Amino acid sequence: PAKSLTAVAGVLKLTEAELKAQVDAGKSLADIAATQNVSVQSVIDVVVTEMKAHIAEEVASGELTQAQADAKLAEVTVRATDMVNGVRPAGMGEGKHGGMGHGGKGGRGGHGQHGVENTNA
Repeated sequence: PAKSLTAVAGVLKLTEAELKAQVDAGKSLADIAATQNVSVQSVIDVVVTEMKAHIAEEVASGELTQAQADAKLAEVTVRATDMVNGVRPAGMGEGKHGGMGHGGKGGRGGHGQHGVENTNA
């Protein structure tokens, strides 16, 4: 996540520590972009670029097939937009694969979805 954090902090004109502090305080990347007078689209563009690079690395290392990568690439812009507008960007404060996931679609259905644990209540 360090490379992604660096790229996102750069577009937001913040240090990594400043960005992490604001995210930890509950601000979304979109909120931070507004405060920094940076367009939300530029933040989304950086996140998309980072996600595409990560997927390419996974194909190169054999973690993903090209077909799996193509399926993930088809969702990258939607997932990046959700991440930027969400409260807790994946990959910041979580493990390396916090937002990308390796099984299924990741994103909305997996990490941090509230109420899932209570379905048997």
